[in-house]
Order: sequence, then C-alpha cells, then structure tokens
Amino acid sequence: MSETPSRCCSPVDGMESDPHSLRVLVFAPIGRDGPASAEILTRAGLTAAICTGLDQLLAELEAGAGAAFVAEEAIVGRDITGLLRWVDTQPPWSDLPFVLLTSHREPTAVAAWRLEIVQRLRNVTLIERPVQPISLTSTLQAALRSRRRQYDLRGFIEARERTAQELEALVAARTAELNASNAQLRDEMAERARSEEQFRLLIQGVTDYAIYMLDPEGRISSWNAGAERIKGYAPAEIIGEHFSRFYTDEDRAAGLPAIGLATAARVGRFENEGWRVRKDGTRIWAHVVIDAIRDDAGGLTGFAKVTRDITERLKAQKQLEEAREALFQSQKLEAIGQLTGGIAHDFNNLLMVILGSLALMRKRLPPETGAALSLLDNAVQAAQRGATLTKRMLAFARRQELKIMAVDIPDLVRGMADLLQRSLGPSITIETRFPLGLPKASTDPNQLESALLNIAVNARDAMPEGGSITIAAKVATANEPAPGRYVCLSVTDTGEGMDPETLARATEPFFTTKGVGKGTGLGLSTVHGLMEQSHGRMVLASRKGIGTTIELWLPVASAEAELPPPADEAAAPDATEALRRLHIMAVDDDGLVLMNTIAMLEELGHAAVGATAADQALDALRREAADLVITDHAMPRMTGAELADRIAAEWPGLPVILATGYAELPMGIGANLPKLAKPFSLEELEMAIRSVTSAEAPDRPG
Repeated sequence: MSETPSRCCSPVDGMESDPHSLRVLVFAPIGRDGPASAEILTRAGLTAAICTGLDQLLAELEAGAGAAFVAEEAIVGRDITGLLRWVDTQPPWSDLPFVLLTSHREPTAVAAWRLEIVQRLRNVTLIERPVQPISLTSTLQAALRSRRRQYDLRGFIEARERTAQELEALVAARTAELNASNAQLRDEMAERARSEEQFRLLIQGVTDYAIYMLDPEGRISSWNAGAERIKGYAPAEIIGEHFSRFYTDEDRAAGLPAIGLATAARVGRFENEGWRVRKDGTRIWAHVVIDAIRDDAGGLTGFAKVTRDITERLKAQKQLEEAREALFQSQKLEAIGQLTGGIAHDFNNLLMVILGSLALMRKRLPPETGAALSLLDNAVQAAQRGATLTKRMLAFARRQELKIMAVDIPDLVRGMADLLQRSLGPSITIETRFPLGLPKASTDPNQLESALLNIAVNARDAMPEGGSITIAAKVATANEPAPGRYVCLSVTDTGEGMDPETLARATEPFFTTKGVGKGTGLGLSTVHGLMEQSHGRMVLASRKGIGTTIELWLPVASAEAELPPPADEAAAPDATEALRRLHIMAVDDDGLVLMNTIAMLEELGHAAVGATAADQALDALRREAADLVITDHAMPRMTGAELADRIAAEWPGLPVILATGYAELPMGIGANLPKLAKPFSLEELEMAIRSVTSAEAPDRPG
C-alpha cells in the first residue's frame, strides 16, 4: 500500500467534539497495513486508532468510533462472535460502517465467508488491494459522514423524546384552557392546511421554473417538479445539499453563490444570469432570482430561489447576432466590390490611354535615343503593373471573365509543382494529399493556379525561418453557398498564424500585414472573388503561433461539363500575313480612350473614324460604310451589346468587337461577340482585328 497522503480530500466537516465519536479504528495486525493506513488517514486529517487484536477492537468500539477499517485476513477463520454480538446489539439509531480490505484473488471458501460476514456486519464497504490513498481516505470520509448522520439522528431522537415529555406536561396543565378553543383552532388549522396544500400544488405544478427554498446557509430545503426537470436531481438526491453545486467551478472559485445570498440578505433580492450545471454535467444559461424570506420580527429564515432555463433564448440571440454580422460583412464586401469594380473599370480606361500612347510614342522615337527609350520602358512597366492591379481588383469584385470548365485538381497541382517549389524556395517543403477518385471541380483553371500560387506565397512569407505547406483535397457535401457536393481544396502552413482581429479582415481589399512595398493587400481578396464567381466559397482558419488553413470550396463539375474546345489551327489567323487596309468605326464615350483607339488603328494602317455614343455610330454607318466596328460596352443610353444587336439587324455580317474592362454582360447577352480586354496593346488590337477579318470580308454597308 502506498503511503503518499491524498491532497484532494479534506477531513469530515463538523465532527462531534467527543474525540472517540468519529475516529477510525484500524484493525490490520498483519504486515504494515495497519500503521500505513493509520498514517495515511492521519495525514488526511482523520483520527485513527490502531487495534492489534479482536479484544482491543471490541473495547475501542465500546468507547466510541466513527468507522472501522478491517483487513480481511485479520478475521478470516477466527472467532468473531463477540464482534457480531456487538453489531447486533447496537442502538436503533446506530449502524457502524465497516470498511473491509480484501484481496482480488482468494479461494472460493474465503469468498463465501466474506459474503456471510458482509451480511452479518450489515454496513460494509469492500475495498480491494492495492488501494490508493485517495480511495482509502475518500471511502472512510464517506463512512464518517454516514456515522455523523447517525449521531444527528440520535440527537434528534433524544431531543424528540425530551420535547415529547415537556409537551405532555404542558398539555396536561393546559388541557382545560385548550378544550375551550379547540374547535376554533381545528378550523384555523384546516384552513391553513388547505392554503398550504394549494400553494404546494401550485409550486409543484410549475415545470418551467425551478422553485425551491434555501435555509440561511444556502442548503436546499424544498424542491419542485420544475427544479427536478431543469436541474436533473430528484428531491431525495438534493434536499440538504448546498445550492452552490449548481454553479460552475469558476463561479464557485469567484464566490458567486455567497455573493448572491449576501446581496439578497442585504437588499432583499438578487437577480442575475449565468451558466449553471445540471446533474449530468451539461450547462444551461439560467436567469436566477433569490429573495430573502424573513419572519414577523425581521429575522432571516431563508431564501426563495427561482431559476429559469433560458439557454434556447441565448442560442437564438447568438444566432441572430451571427446572422446580423454575416449580413453586415456580406453587405460591406458587396459595397467594396461594387466600388472596386467601378474604380478598376475607370482605371482600365486610363491605362488604355497611357499604354496606347506610350506604345505609339515608342514607335516614333528614333533608336539612338536610348535614355528616352529606357524611361519610356519604365513607364510602360509601371502601367502594366497597374493593369495587373486592376485585374486583381476586378477579381475581388467578381467582374473578371472566367472560363469555367471541369478541372482535375490533382493534375492541376502536379502540373504547377515546379513553379510552386521555385516560388517558395528550398526552405519550404510541399506535401500533397489527394484521395483516389476525386471528382473534377468547376472553375477556371488558370485563375485557380494563380490563386494557389498567391496563397502559397503568402504562406511562405508567414514562415521566414522555413516550414511546410500541405495541399490537400476532399469531396464533401455542404449547404453553402448552395446545397450540393463540393471539392474542398485546402492549403495548410506551419507559419505564424493570425490573431482573430487580423483573420476577420484578411479578405478585405488592400488590407495587408506586410511591409510597405511588399504586398498590395489584394491577394486573398482576389481568391475570394474567384470563389464567388465559381459559385464556391473560401474558408479561413488560423491560430496565432500554430499556422493557417485556407479552404477553397468548388462545386463538383457536372457530368456534361464542357472541356475547353481544341484549338483549330486551320482557323487561327496568320500573324505574318499583312492586314489589308480597313475602314473601322471606333465607339467609346470616353474621349481620351476614343482618341487613343483611333491613333492605334491608324498606326496599324487602317482608316478610322470615331463616335462617342451608339446613336452617333449608327448615323455614321448609315452615311458611310465600314469594315469593322470596335465599341466599348458600358455607355449611356445604349450599351455596346445593344449597339451590336442593332448593327446585326441593319448590316448582317458586319463584324463587331466589344472592348471592355470586365465581363459585365448580363447572362446570354453578347455571349458570341469577340471581346478585347482593356487595356489592350497594339499587338492585341491587331490580333483581334485579324481574328474577325480572316474570313472573306462581307459586303460593306452602304
């Protein structure tokens, strides 16, 4: 037996003042069980007396004891008639608890003897070797508490007998006086009994509230059906216990039960909300009221406590707050997206003018002006970086043009493995985990590659000392953004992670934690926009000091999802073939863009005329024929797509190119029109013209 004392058990509170009344008699004369057990109990704050023989045990029992701890081998095969006689002759209130130390393995005869002894000793608790100090002390403390209740019962019986005798004398002395008022008293008692019964039935009939009484110290003295339903305790289990057992460990440590009683005693009432613990360990959010109960003289007699379970109300409140926050975030991102998309579109028009003008200027500068050409190239590179930035802004605003198709995620990741490793460097290890039979996802493969690279570079920057990145995928069913099956592509790093404040703002455009010049703050915003346009979603999870996981939920591609059509080499325009001189109509409501487009067309050797509105373009076409129309889409009164429909109706076969800053066409409108993305270069303009004029030119409208 280990002799280490238990530190989690305390002595039984409120023991009798008689030092013999609640002591533990230890009868284990063989080996060191006796001294070791006594030492453990003493260290736990209990009083222990060692008995070396049966005669001494009987003598000590006569002197008084709270419990007996007996080793089985001390009484096996011995004459214990005297001990059994003492047990049988105990007073009615007494039932001394015995704790019998047994062995796990024993002969069948010993087991049968043990059963008989347990029945004869009546109040027996068996404890097997090897026994831990905490088990020994807790078992004997429980036995002592039981013994204390027996002493309380003895006191109650004795007090009751004394009271009965006093009452008999009083009744005998006042019989004559009481006989006169007996009838009236009976009536009053009957009325009071009816009132109390009605009140009891009322309290018992309430099941939505836990209503019970406390004594001045906080022990429970009554228990209604609602309390049993809400708390989970039957009346017999809880009456007499302290009400603090319903509080959480944290609240008990903070002294909240005592604060509640003290407040109610001082001001008459205490009201609060907080977590409470049920019998099964589950927690409820409760509204609690404690009222002080006083007698006619103003003395405190106890407390009335009413508890209501409002967990469902708390959940509903929390769900409402979460829904409001989600709506706010959605509206905020939508507003930012609309603003960003509009700014990017206008910025594309400006870049169109800048890049076009720089390209024309470069063609006009002589080769010997090297310094000027170098400055010009710097300006072009800066403008091109601006164009890249607008593409990211449009991606966040969900206004970029995507080529949605069925994408094999493992093949796509394997195809960009070398690019990822070169971009991340040797200090970062990449691990991939893809299940067999993973279905294809519906998205734009090029944009997904860009998103993965963006996420991986962000992960690298979060691991300055190196680390690992895990790219995995799985198929799962989800209800957001729409019920269905999704491929969940995740990227997990072992980097610095984000705190909750940073995580909440991670997808906001232009928000970055990197230094000046090290990031635009549009990386995750772009990925968020791609997921929205792909009818999926992005989920961020991060813990400071642990790492970050970014999940991209993409819809599973349908069986009939179309793959990109194979390139038709025969139909591809020949870039080396000289373009014939065309008469081209350029339409744009922005005068700077229109002037730049006309200049670029003239640089390519074409005759160009301009119009700042769709109506002007139609009037000009009716006056003079054209071979081709290049039009902006976002124009007042009549859009470019609507202009194309009018041209197709009046001059069938006249090709129209739609120049736009983003794919802003409504579903099904202008879907077959060739598009030229702004800002475009001379080469892109030339290729677009070749693509629509490579076939035999139609009759010019006249």
